[in-house]
Amino acid sequence: MELKRGSPTVFADFIPHSISRLASHQRQATSATLHPPANPQHSSMARRLTKELAEFEKSSPDWCTVSAVDDDLMHWNAMLAGPENTPYSGGVFNLDLQFPSEYPFKAPKVRFLTRVYHPNVKSQSGEICADVINENWGPTLNVLHCLTAIKQILEQPDMDNPLEPEIAKQMHENKADFEKTAEDWTKQYAS
Repeated sequence: MELKRGSPTVFADFIPHSISRLASHQRQATSATLHPPANPQHSSMARRLTKELAEFEKSSPDWCTVSAVDDDLMHWNAMLAGPENTPYSGGVFNLDLQFPSEYPFKAPKVRFLTRVYHPNVKSQSGEICADVINENWGPTLNVLHCLTAIKQILEQPDMDNPLEPEIAKQMHENKADFEKTAEDWTKQYAS
C-alpha cells in the first residue's frame, strides 16, 4: 500500500491495535536517505528530527505512525487511530506536520488531512486549535507529545477554544446528535 499525501486512506479491516501494521508501510514509503534542511545552521534541528523519526520507527505507539513526506525531513505525515469509546473509534486519520526552522523551540504546524467533525478542528481546512499544540510547547517536547495532545482532544474536546462554534454548541446542547454526525463523518472519511 502506498501512502499518498492528501488522499483518504481506506482500511476496511482496521482495528485500533493493528495500526502498528501501518508502520511497515510508512517505513517503506520513507527512504533511508532523508533530505535535511538546506541551511547548515539547522543541522541540530535535522539531527533532532532524524532522531525523533527513528525513535518512532523503532517503537511507535499502537495508535499512531509517522513518516517523512517525499524524504523531506521538515514535512511529515502521521496516521492516528480514532480513540476507543469516542465517535472517532475505528477511523484512521491522516495528519500533515510541517516543521518550522525554529523547531524544537517552536511547535510544528499540524492539520488534519482527513475530514473530522470536531469543535476544535476546522471542518474544511483541518486546522487544529492552536492552543492544543502551542499552549505548553517547549524545546523538551517532541512530535509524540504533539500527537498525544491531538489524540486527547479527540477523546475530550476543549470546549473553551472551539474553532467550530456551531459544532461546540451542538455538542453542548445535543450530544447524541453531535456523536451521530461525528460517527457518520468517521465512517465516510476515515474508514
